[in-house]
Amino acid sequence: MNWFRRPASLDDDQRAHLSSVLGPLDRFDARQRDRLESLTAELVTRRHWTPARGFTLTEAMQMHVAAHAAVLGVGMDEPDPFANVESIVVHRTTMVDRRPRPSTIPGVVTEAPRRLLGHTSAHGPVFVSWAAVERDRATGRGDVVLHEFAHKLDATTHLLDGTPRLDTPAHLERWVRVCTRIHRDLRRGRPDPVLRPYAATNPTEFFAVATEVFFVRPLDLRHVHPDLYEVFMDFYGQDPATVDAARGGVVTVPSADRPDPA
Repeated sequence: MNWFRRPASLDDDQRAHLSSVLGPLDRFDARQRDRLESLTAELVTRRHWTPARGFTLTEAMQMHVAAHAAVLGVGMDEPDPFANVESIVVHRTTMVDRRPRPSTIPGVVTEAPRRLLGHTSAHGPVFVSWAAVERDRATGRGDVVLHEFAHKLDATTHLLDGTPRLDTPAHLERWVRVCTRIHRDLRRGRPDPVLRPYAATNPTEFFAVATEVFFVRPLDLRHVHPDLYEVFMDFYGQDPATVDAARGGVVTVPSADRPDPA
């Protein structure tokens, strides 16, 4: 006998809370909204949530994190794009990373403390700072949740290399060509008006930073890097710049610095 797991669903109060978390939901069509609700419910009800070090984690906080992560998947065909997410750990404030890592001096490894807004590995939990979530909500300059869950989409190939699972060889070839060129320019120190310098760290951080910009500042990304915008539009199955423009959004292209997720 085959057993099928019943789809997760939101209750009426949770469903009503979505618009307060994400703003007006008219940017999504009916199918996307159904998908948004089901992915949010899947993350809220079927993942293990842990508050770090005595932090009080509320259902409203879980809804906020889950709904923002779910936005990434509303246009994707994958039934559960976050099947590799087993647990989500929420910290009160920034995390301190003391893991050995390459320093700015070639060949030298450092364990100097590094402040992080979030952290994700290919096979471990998603770590998020609630202080960073609130800061992003207040400023609209980034989205640590999008950043960290983008790493999990990257890891669907079992590697964190900036190239998620893509549907065709042609899409893969274009993705690698476009992302490699822009990442190489960042590595060479070329100023970029929309991708902050942290995107130059490595290909996986490039993907996560670019994902943030694709959803938070889509008109700016389309204006500065139309080819990058197009490959992300194909991957995510969404066109947030067109929605933003229809709602009166404008190209701003400011630069913004903030501590970086990992």
